[in-house]
Amino acid sequence: MNIPTSNTQREHADVAGRFIMGAQSSPVPMLLIDGPACNTILMANSSFLRMSGLDSAQIVGTPLASALAGMMDAKNIAYMTKRLALNQPATWELDSICADGSMIPVCVFDFPLFTAGSPEPQHILSFHEPRKAASPSTPTVAEMRSLYAHTPGFIAMSEGADHRVIFANESYKQYVGKSELEGLTVAEAMPEAVEQGFVSLLDNVFKTGIPFHGKGVPYEFHDTESGEVIRHYSDFVYAPVRDADAKIVGLFCEGYDVTKQKEAEASVTTLQTRVAHASRVNAMGTMATTMAHELNQPLTAILNYATGALRLLDRPDTDTDIIKQAILSIQESGERAASIIRTLRDLTDRRARAHAEFQLKPVIAEALNLVRNSCSVDTQLHADIASGLAVTADRVQIQQVIINLVRNGCDATSGLKEQKVTVAAEVTGNEVVVSVRDTGPGLAAESAQDIFTWVDSSKESGMGLGLSICRTIIETHGGRIWLEDSSTSGSEFRFSLPHNLAELS
Repeated sequence: MNIPTSNTQREHADVAGRFIMGAQSSPVPMLLIDGPACNTILMANSSFLRMSGLDSAQIVGTPLASALAGMMDAKNIAYMTKRLALNQPATWELDSICADGSMIPVCVFDFPLFTAGSPEPQHILSFHEPRKAASPSTPTVAEMRSLYAHTPGFIAMSEGADHRVIFANESYKQYVGKSELEGLTVAEAMPEAVEQGFVSLLDNVFKTGIPFHGKGVPYEFHDTESGEVIRHYSDFVYAPVRDADAKIVGLFCEGYDVTKQKEAEASVTTLQTRVAHASRVNAMGTMATTMAHELNQPLTAILNYATGALRLLDRPDTDTDIIKQAILSIQESGERAASIIRTLRDLTDRRARAHAEFQLKPVIAEALNLVRNSCSVDTQLHADIASGLAVTADRVQIQQVIINLVRNGCDATSGLKEQKVTVAAEVTGNEVVVSVRDTGPGLAAESAQDIFTWVDSSKESGMGLGLSICRTIIETHGGRIWLEDSSTSGSEFRFSLPHNLAELS
């Protein structure tokens, strides 16, 4: 038996325990099923045993299909197994054989029960007989209160086109910050739900009968004690509830509070942005002399062309085509200088960027130009990239990865007889794999082991963040980065990204 160790695990275990205790004494026939991987029956309450005529020892611990083989046909069991595999709340009807041998139609209500530390939910199955003037697919309010009052997920149910709440469990009340809901319409109980568009969603589901699935949807309300605006996030579904004539008479809401998950994701994203920014600024510090060197060439050219053009204008027989060519050369050199400044500015820009499709070839060429003058004059930088090879990503971040890897290659080859760094790319399956190979001495075994983990840098101008940030950036884009090879003849780093193949040009 697993003993909960964290506060969160203990809270989930406590909630699940209270839920199962309530199910044991419920008048509604119920089963607790393990995850869909094995579909083993973990609990059968007394109401289910009376309905089925089965003994607890017969079915607990056995697969669902074999336990219910005497109650329903193979087709119904297969359908039930298929629905369980979806891990979503659902209702469906089937024919079941009771203890007295009679065949009756029953409505099965499936509620996934997520608990801490489990990759898959357990499932609560409740069985309901159709009743006159009641929905065949919906438990009564009393039954819902007995079943779902203490579930970890939030559940609520409304009736009528004005969405009058007839049931809301404790999790739902905590999520919306309201203790009094039942008997009121959603608009009366939660005016903020009207302002934020939730009532419009309810209206649409009630009118069309099409369920609405929300993922990571924010909901804001004013805390009555502090007066502060509280924002929660949830994954939820609004589904129609129908009567015996299939007419929509209400709505059912089921979902989970994912606020902590969203806040954690936001914190990680903010941290990644800050650390990536620090890495870029650090890289630019080592390239300060590179900027001066690169700008020196176009600025000197501009000065020379301008001086020559002025001298030509002083001559009475000057050919205007020569002056025009000088002016065009000034324009070209100015654009080159602006491009250098713009590229360096983009690398240190902290603002978030949307992913967009771009060609790898010009991005890699630009990265090599940025690195070239910070490397030894003896270092050869080569690129072998096919035209039309494209990815959808943050262009500047991917370029920063390439710059970091190429700079590392330049450092590795510094002072050697052969100083060469080659960047290549190829399509492998549904990925683009970019490789950076150098002719350095390779990595020591102890260095290779933690190569992508942050460590204090041994470089005077470094922060030890280069490869760690590379990994973060690539993994954020759904790819991976690794050391493909390292020996006395050199090292090769590779990273992969999802592939988009643009038209070849």
